[in-house]
Amino acid sequence: MLSHPAKLFTDVCSSPSITNGHAVNVGAKYFKPGHEVSFSCNEGFSSPHSTTTCQATRVWAPPPVCIVVTCNVPSLNNGRYTTGHGNRDNASNTSYTQLDLFSPYWYNTTIAIICDEGYEMKGGLTTRTCQSDGSWDQPPLECVKILCNDTSDVRHEHIYHYPELAIGENGTVSYNSEHIFLSSGYTIVTCSTSRKLKWIKAPEFGKIFITKHVHLAVQNTCNLSNITTLGNLSKLSFVEYTVWHVVE
Repeated sequence: MLSHPAKLFTDVCSSPSITNGHAVNVGAKYFKPGHEVSFSCNEGFSSPHSTTTCQATRVWAPPPVCIVVTCNVPSLNNGRYTTGHGNRDNASNTSYTQLDLFSPYWYNTTIAIICDEGYEMKGGLTTRTCQSDGSWDQPPLECVKILCNDTSDVRHEHIYHYPELAIGENGTVSYNSEHIFLSSGYTIVTCSTSRKLKWIKAPEFGKIFITKHVHLAVQNTCNLSNITTLGNLSKLSFVEYTVWHVVE
């Protein structure tokens, strides 16, 4: 007569139950000690092992565990990250909260960027999503200074350089001082929130009129030849020479 069926399985392991993963090519429900089973993790999860072995204690070792893949939070200057905590069932969560910069974020987490005042996102990228291999799907997000690129309000034919300014910054223009001079106001501009350069106090320029300088030459001629000294002094001879004086 056969023993009670339960007696037959007292020293075996049940088929491993793997959260976020599954055993590979397993048809049996019970396994003897020493039997090895392969397993794999679902997308977005990983394990340091790919096999597990039934122990005499009726447990599987190493434990067939699949843990969620995480991405480290990249560094960011002049801004902060926000995040919609994604999961493997919903990658489009857009309920953003401020990101804990010291915590890695799991698979399908989408991070967005908020730049500080006076800065904007470079390249038009706004979000990055954590991929199943632990990497982010887009290049690093970057906050760059918002620069004034409109000089229409301060344009002048003799100004040849405008400073590169961010919103709220001041700078000085350079003008051709050989042709004009500053008669009033200032040459200082500021970068407005509309991204246009504006005068701090609009300058007024005066033109410099250049006249021709006429150079006159005056000729002085001396003829000191054959002058004889008195007494025992030697005879001195001088030749004719010319001196030119240039007068402006």
